[in-house]
Amino acid sequence: MITAGFTLIGRGNWSGGETYLRNMLGVISSELAGKLQAKLFLTPAQAEKIGTSMDAFLAAPPIVDAKVADFGRGRNAIRALASGSDADAARILSREGVDVVFEPAQFYGNRFPISVVSWIPDFQHRHLPHLFSRSMWWRRDLGYRLQTSGKRIILLSSDDARRDCETYYPAARGKTAVVRFAIDLDPAPHIARQAEVIARYELPQRYFYLPNQFWSHKNHGLVIKALAHISANGGLDKVAPVILTGRTEDPRNP
Repeated sequence: MITAGFTLIGRGNWSGGETYLRNMLGVISSELAGKLQAKLFLTPAQAEKIGTSMDAFLAAPPIVDAKVADFGRGRNAIRALASGSDADAARILSREGVDVVFEPAQFYGNRFPISVVSWIPDFQHRHLPHLFSRSMWWRRDLGYRLQTSGKRIILLSSDDARRDCETYYPAARGKTAVVRFAIDLDPAPHIARQAEVIARYELPQRYFYLPNQFWSHKNHGLVIKALAHISANGGLDKVAPVILTGRTEDPRNP
């Protein structure tokens, strides 16, 4: 049995990262049961925030330790760069029997005693550099250079992202793997609430739903142009667009 260690993606402040992690843990507990088990490492604040919502996917209750906040980040990442290993993370993960650790926006070092799988979600700073300050651009790029420099596997979410990774960071070639975004969703509870939601928000019976938040990199301009084109051809006469947004904090600094 292989034990995989995880921390919250985005430190628990990014709902997309939490969903991605929940999906991974769900697949591990169902499709890979008996071969792979997951252990989740949280800070006390994170443990209080998410409660027991992920416990059903785990081999044991989450391991709660204040030092988790610094795993692969800040001074720990600098020490890992200098010495080759984040000693605090190595000690705690090893103590819990972790065989492989998931590394999102972290750096455990190129001589970390535990196998590492890095996740790089996208390459926004390369395609949309104007959305990043100079310091943020370099911090993000340096992190990717460090993650692709060692022997770790680089996990990407699309073939397009894999091509970007191997183009911008040639050291990643031969070390990438693609696992596409996917969800395991039971639609029944949502379908059961359909009438309630339509009544609450006074929605038409048929509508076009766009749930993206209003961040520049979502490229809503293209959606507006597409809707205008469809409308010009009479395609929206019976299907109204409904655009839903949420919080507007910067997605590049979760």
